[in-house]
Amino acid sequence: MCKRWLDVHLRPQHQSFRVSNTESGIRKLLTHLCPPEAVGRVMLESTGGYERQVALVLSKLAYPVVVMNARPARNFAKAANQLAKPDQVDAAILAWFGEAMKPPIRSLASEADAELQDLVTRRRQLVDILTAEQNRLSGLRGTAQADIEAHIEWLRERIQPLDEQIDTQISQCQHWQANQTRLTTVPGVDKVVAATLLALLPELGQLSTRKISRAC
Repeated sequence: MCKRWLDVHLRPQHQSFRVSNTESGIRKLLTHLCPPEAVGRVMLESTGGYERQVALVLSKLAYPVVVMNARPARNFAKAANQLAKPDQVDAAILAWFGEAMKPPIRSLASEADAELQDLVTRRRQLVDILTAEQNRLSGLRGTAQADIEAHIEWLRERIQPLDEQIDTQISQCQHWQANQTRLTTVPGVDKVVAATLLALLPELGQLSTRKISRAC
C-alpha cells in the first residue's frame, strides 16, 4: 500500500491484484470482496495515513478492518521462512498473518481523533527536525551558522501554532480533557506527552495495561 495504489491479496482464493488508492480504485476493490459478514478480517498495513481512506470506507460498510504496523507481519514471515520485502509487507503475507493470528479488531479513529493524530504527528516531525538542526549548529560559523539559526527560528514559529491547535482540539472533547488532566498529574508527564498519549493511544482508559502495551 502506498499513496498511489493498493496491493490486494484475497484468501482463500489466493488472488492478488492492484487497484489505485482512489475512490474509483476502492470501488473496484469492493467488487472483489465478499459481504462483510463473510469476511474474517480485512488487513491493512499502517502506512502513515495512506490507508485511511480505504479503511474508513470499509469500516462504514461494516467490514472488520484491522490497521496494523508492519513489524508483526514481517516477524511472522520470517518465522514461516517467507521473507517479505524490506520496504513493505507483501500483501499475501499480511493476509496470511490475519487469517492465522486473528489480531484484534478495533474501532477506527473518528475524524476528530484522526485530526489530533495528524497534529501530534506533525509536531513530532518538526521537533525532530529542530533537534537535528540544533545538533548541526555546533562548530559552524558564518553563513552556514546564520542559515541554520534562521531555520531553527522558523521551526519554533511553526511549532507554537501547532501547540495551540492541539490544545484547541483537546478542549473540544470532555473525554480528552478529563484524561489529559489525569495524565498531567503523573510526574514527568506534561501537556505535550499527554496529548501524544491521547492521540496515539485512543484506547487509553479502556484497556488493561497489558493490552495497552501490546497496542504500542
